[in-house]
Parts: sequence; C-alpha cells; structure tokens
Amino acid sequence: MTTAGSLAFTGGTVITLNPDFPAANTLILKGERIWQVGLAVDLAEELKSAWEVVDLQGKAVLPGFIDTHAHLIATGLAHFMVDLTGVRSLDEGLAELKSAAEDRAPGEWIVSYGLTAGLLRDASRLPSRRELDTISDRSPIFVGERTGHACALNSAGLARLDLPPETDGFLQDRAGEPLGCWSLLPTPSLLRRPTCSLPNTSATAEW
Repeated sequence: MTTAGSLAFTGGTVITLNPDFPAANTLILKGERIWQVGLAVDLAEELKSAWEVVDLQGKAVLPGFIDTHAHLIATGLAHFMVDLTGVRSLDEGLAELKSAAEDRAPGEWIVSYGLTAGLLRDASRLPSRRELDTISDRSPIFVGERTGHACALNSAGLARLDLPPETDGFLQDRAGEPLGCWSLLPTPSLLRRPTCSLPNTSATAEW
C-alpha cells in the first residue's frame, strides 16, 4: 500500500528502541504520524510514491524525547508544602511561613519549596536559623531553595535531623555556630564562608 502525500526519510540510521528491530534506514510519515519504519529495499514502492524524500546523508533519526521535567514524586509532595515560588522578599517569605505555622500542631514539620534566593529584593540569601526560630522554636522548619541544591532550617529542624555540625554543606558563622543553611555548593571554599549566600548572587549576609 502506498500513500500520496507521505514524507519519507532515508539514507541514514533510524533508532527504533525496538529490541527486535533496533535500527532501520527508512522512516515514512503519514500526516503527523509515523506510518512505516524499515529498510529502503523493503519500502521501495512507498519511497517512489512519497510526496517528499529527505536524504539523511548518513545522519541518525531519534525518537522524540518529551520530558516535562515534573519530578512526579516532588510534585505530589508539594501539595503538602508551603509554596514560596512567588515570594520576592525575605520578610514576605517569613510571613508566609509564620502563617503556615499557625495551622500546624506544635512539633509538626513546616516544609516549604520554591524560594529563589537570588530574586529576593531585600536579601539574596535564604533565611537564617535565628530568623526561622522567630517563627517557631518548637516546630521544625525546612525552607527549600528552588534549585533543590540548598535549604535552610531552624534550630528545631537541625535538632530533629541530628546531623553532626561537620556535615558537608552546613554553613557556620565565625564562631562555629550553624547558620541553618545547608548548601551543596561545587566549590569547597564557599562552604567555609561565614555566609548563607548562594552561587551567582551578588549579596551575602552574615549573622
């Protein structure tokens, strides 16, 4: 069967991802759908009647890789978290967390996501442990940075995790006290700075 108006690609390698037929050299489209995949010798009649034939000149055709990058598990868990994606100041973020704390039972985790430290007008950083302690000194608080590579916790959160202070990524002030910020920065020297700043930001803060 041949179809006028079909578009054919031949003269290259068509990756099929089919273990029984892993590679072909010809692909024929019918409208917006893949109609046939095979070898040119077997599809000679279809190639003759194709509306257009594209010579791949040895290049490869790959399946369409469509990824919405949704992180399905994280997307589901986000429904139980405090959304800080629209926050544009540190004070605004703290206010959102305080409001969420009022709806939580004492001792219950307050978990947020989506804060972009570099977009905050008043401070290009995550909140400090002491700032989060003003919201609650009983309920553990977790503030996740949008990249997923940094977070901030209050004292109750640090105590609940019970991680040693020398854990890689924990930032400390000059006195060796934890700032509450945990950052997986690529440069070890940045981890030793008495700041809770993030990469590619111009402002840092000390406590």
